[in-house]
Formats: sequence, C-alpha cells, structure tokens
Amino acid sequence: MSVDGNLSTGIIVESMKIVDTTFDTLSPTASINFTPDVTFAGDITAARIRIVDNKIEAYTANDSLILLANGTGSVVISGLTYPGIDGQAGQVLSTNGSGHLTWSNVVAGFTGDYNDLINKPTIPTTVFDLGITDGTANQVLKTDGAGHLSWTTITTNSLGHITVTNSTLNTTDAAITFTPLVNFSGNATVTGTVTASSFASTVAGTPTISSSTNITLEAAGTVIVSQSPFRLASFTTTERDALLAQNGDMIYNTTTNKFQGYENGAWVNLV
Repeated sequence: MSVDGNLSTGIIVESMKIVDTTFDTLSPTASINFTPDVTFAGDITAARIRIVDNKIEAYTANDSLILLANGTGSVVISGLTYPGIDGQAGQVLSTNGSGHLTWSNVVAGFTGDYNDLINKPTIPTTVFDLGITDGTANQVLKTDGAGHLSWTTITTNSLGHITVTNSTLNTTDAAITFTPLVNFSGNATVTGTVTASSFASTVAGTPTISSSTNITLEAAGTVIVSQSPFRLASFTTTERDALLAQNGDMIYNTTTNKFQGYENGAWVNLV
C-alpha cells in the first residue's frame, strides 16, 4: 500500500482519497470496499438515506424510502417476502402461510360448504340460541321499535275498521261490507240484521232459513213470490190443534185436504 499527500490537500491511499472526513475514489466508476466489517459508532448518512440506530429513513425532506431488490430477488421484511410488482386494481396482499405474500382477488362471498369453515358460529335453531327465554303457547315476539323484543299475547288483529277476535269479525262502522260476493260452504248464523240486494243458492239441495222465534218478511211495497208456487206448511188436524196459532195463520190440513186459516180465534176452511 502506498500513501501520498498531506492532511490539508488529502491523502491518497492506492485508488482511494481521504479529504478531511470524506472517503472518495480516484476513479468515477469505482467503489469503496471495506474488508473486514466496519463498525460505525454514530449515524450513517449516504446521500439521501440515513441510518440511525435501528431505523432507516429518507434523509431529504419529503422524500420517499424505496426498497428495491436486485434482479429476481425479493424484498423481505420481518420474514415476509413481498411481491416485486404491483397487483391489479382491487387486489389485496394474501399470504400462503409460509411467509410469501402475493396479490389476490377478493372473494365476494363464501361458496363452499358451511361445515368446512373453521371456528364457524352456531346457527340458531330456537329462540334459546338467541338468548331469549320462551313465552307461553301462541304468544308472538313483538318489538317496541327500539330493538327490544318481548313475548306478547295476540287476541285481536286490526284490519282497518275491522277487528278479528278469535273467530269473530267486528267493526267500528255501522256495518261490514263484503266485496265481491261471499260464499259460505257451511251454515251461516246471523244474530243481527243482514242487508243484501238478493239471496241466491247455487249448490244442490234445499236451502233453509230458520229461527228459534219468528221470521218477519217486511217490504215497503209487496212481498212477492215469483217463478214458483207458494207452499203452505202441512199439518194433520191433530197437529194443527197443537199449534199456538194466531189470527192470520194459514196451513194446509192433510186430514181434510183443505186450506185453512185461523180467524177470530178458530180454524176455518178458506174454500
């Protein structure tokens, strides 16, 4: 090794020049190699990068710190190997579980078998799985609109002005109007007044209107029986005499084969 120069102008050691605290090479394409390892007691500043303790930072204000591998090498940080190129828009970094990160597409939803999931939650099958105590039979869960549920007994449902209580329809209006027609497959029992433009039977058999007391046919004009004969009730004389008759009653007497009416307190033949 040869040494030339002085401290004021610099010392040349082979191909390296030392001026004050600066090491430089005599060739612009050469580099300085330290053998063996060199230990620095202070910070290391190299152009735009500074090493302080265990931190590497950009030395120039507002500059970026770029980690770049050589050739096919990779950037490894804390045992994680990062991809050397950017992914596609919307992709995320995904690990293979062995420290290698790659760009992957985000799966929109789970499409496999639910039983293949790890740490899968239990699917609730009863209200007990939701932490809710049971109510009594036929109660329903009702919300207060603020996220609180409670068991409630439903006895009345409201449909506008119509209420349904068990099997009873009621209304706060004067009457219930059914539109369109209402068909009864069984018997219809009426305790109030039925108002209709007509009554028609469309099934086989003879329809019957019955009452435990009297049935009153009332019209502003005339009660008319059309398109069919009007048949009176038939009784024998014995059956007739057992009736609680009133003036104006009429029957057909099958014993005498006569039309009879109750007139002035007694049964008389009409013809």
